[in-house]
Formats: sequence, structure tokens, C-alpha cells
Amino acid sequence: MMNSKIKTYLTIPLLFIAVALLWSIVGNSLLNRDEKMDQMSNTPLISKMTTNIITKDVNRSIDFYKALIGFEVIMSIPDSGKLDFAILKYDEIELMLQSYEIIKSELPDIIPNELSPSFLLYFEVNDLNAIYERIRSAIMIKDKHQTFYGTTEFSVIDPDGYIIGFAQRIDE
Repeated sequence: MMNSKIKTYLTIPLLFIAVALLWSIVGNSLLNRDEKMDQMSNTPLISKMTTNIITKDVNRSIDFYKALIGFEVIMSIPDSGKLDFAILKYDEIELMLQSYEIIKSELPDIIPNELSPSFLLYFEVNDLNAIYERIRSAIMIKDKHQTFYGTTEFSVIDPDGYIIGFAQRIDE
């Protein structure tokens, strides 16, 4: 029979080894999970946002935004003729145009029975005067003015009634 002191001396190291082994398994998985969570928290969930404007006439809106700012069509459906959808791009800015008829047919219970714009596009620009001269033919709804928050701005309206504001910081 084994002495109880010897038994205790053997049990403590065995217990320590068992706890260390268990911690090694559980602890590493917890640490790996935490590292993965840290990596996920550093990765943005959203990488891009593009405005999709519902329009009565995609072709007319393309003409307006091309003339207004210089947007270029990078994709359209169909490829030519009367378009149902288009993606426009200017530098890193993208704008989608989708026909009211198509979106109404896809979401009949959500899209109202008539098109009614409910937001405005706000562009911060580097040369407000150049933009202003370029779009003088657009319907101006608020001419150039200085704001209390340090910009010079003006606003026009697009063919579907969306308000488009342009601003330049006064200190630029």
C-alpha cells in the first residue's frame, strides 16, 4: 500500500498536468477565437455605398448627369435603346439609375404609385465656380450663398425632382 503523503505528492503534479493540458486546449481555442474576433473588428462590414435613384426615364437622367458633372456610363441594362438601369461613375463616385416601372414591378407593395423624390444628393467639390458655370442651364433652386457652417453652396434640381447640392469649404 502506498503512503498517503506519496499519493498526495503524485496527485498534485498529475492534477497540475491535467489542468495545464486542459488549459492548453481550451485556452488556445479561446485565444484563437479572440484573435479572429479582433481581425473581424478591424475589417469594415461595409466597403462601399452607392445611391440608386429611381427615375422616370433612365436615358434622360444619364444625359443630365453626364452634362451636369461628367459622369460616364459604366454599365446599362439593356446595352442600348430605352434603358431600365444604369451605373454611372465619376472618379470614385458611383450613381445607379433605375426605372420607376421596373422597381415598381419588383416591389409593388412598397414603391408608391407615383415617383416622389425624398432625398437630396450633396456633393462637396474642389471648384464650385467651375461646377456652377457648367450647369447654369439646370433649374437652379437656390443660387450661390455662404452658409453659417463655412461653405459656399448652390442647389439645382434634376429631371425627376431630386435636389442636388454643391458645396465648397470657404477656406479652400
